[in-house]
Amino acid sequence: MNEQNIKASSPANLSDQSGPPVWRQCRYGFAAFFVVSLMALWFALRLVLFLQFKPEHPLLGDVLQAFLIGTYRDLFVGLLYSLPLFGWFLILTNRAFGRLWHRLFVPGGVLPFLAGANLPA
Repeated sequence: MNEQNIKASSPANLSDQSGPPVWRQCRYGFAAFFVVSLMALWFALRLVLFLQFKPEHPLLGDVLQAFLIGTYRDLFVGLLYSLPLFGWFLILTNRAFGRLWHRLFVPGGVLPFLAGANLPA
């Protein structure tokens, strides 16, 4: 092994790679992004609803308490919504993860599930 190969594979040069970040290629990075994006959208919805229907004299403590309670409830529901996705990633092989059929199947399965889960009974 020559000195150039050792230098190229050293941990200091991992940030110099020009490819996409590792978390974007990881299946669990995608699932974490899914949960975080759900929480961000629900927070934005909560903020819009609060600004539209706020009480006349809101107390800061009550507003913070409502947002904090909503945040951990959103995390719980986001994890529940992502359980089928985590289950699918557990049974899927690494080789099939990057295939085209998988890239079409996941949005085609996740979106109807979320739409059906949000419909009233």
